[in-house]
Order: sequence, then structure tokens, then C-alpha cells
Amino acid sequence: MIVTNPDGSLTYKDASGNSVTVSIFDGDAYATVAAILGKQQNAATNNAHNLTLYNLNLANSQAQITKGVTVPAPTKPLMEVVDDQGNDTMVPFVPPLADLVQSTVPVIPSGGIAATTNLPPDEAHLTYLMVLALFHAAFPTAKLPG
Repeated sequence: MIVTNPDGSLTYKDASGNSVTVSIFDGDAYATVAAILGKQQNAATNNAHNLTLYNLNLANSQAQITKGVTVPAPTKPLMEVVDDQGNDTMVPFVPPLADLVQSTVPVIPSGGIAATTNLPPDEAHLTYLMVLALFHAAFPTAKLPG
């Protein structure tokens, strides 16, 4: 990781592993290292965003499993790593991301509304009831004949 020094210079490791410091007076070398530093900072921001998004998706999926709904595990994102020469690599997050825990407790049905007949629902009547509800919501003081 490139380090910004208090005097504004940048320190990085070259391909041989030696520590190199460049200052603003080094021209193109400083501009190149500063661009790589920007790339590293952007990767860190993207990694934090991807981690937050994964944890949110994982929590939502876990909540559904707790309710008894089977959902697939969210896809684990990869972490972007930019070395001091500017090469990016996509690797698994360190430490590893949490996994979705499948429920082992059977879910007891709530009972809900039991069907009283084996007949299909009367869709025309259901449509009438929905339109009537919308009418009453739009015109609460209106009186219907009958």
C-alpha cells in the first residue's frame, strides 16, 4: 500500500520489494505513484461498499430463512487488491465472509385462511370488491344506492 508522508511525498514498494520515496518534484514518477494511490483508495471504497451490500443481502436472506422461506445464498463478492505497481487482482475477502445458515427448525404453519370449498375463487367478485374499496378510498363520503 502506498503511504503519504507528512511532507507530501509518497512511499511505495518497488517490484524488488525495496522502499522508494518520490516527492512532488519528481514529476512523472510522482504522478504515476499518485495515480496508483488513487486506484488503491478507490478499490478500498469499492470493497467497503461490496462488503456492506453483501452483509445487508445476507441479513435479509437470513430473515427469510427464519420465517421458513427457502432462499438462495447471496453471491459472495471478491475483494479488489491493487499492488504498488498498479496491478489489480480479485481475491476472496480476508477474513472470509459469513455464510447463510439454513434453518434446522421446522416452521409451523400459521394456519392462515383455510379454503372452505374446492371451487376456484370468483375473480369477478374479487375484482368488484377491489374496485369498491378503491371507490370508497377515493370518495369516502359518497353513498352507494341500495
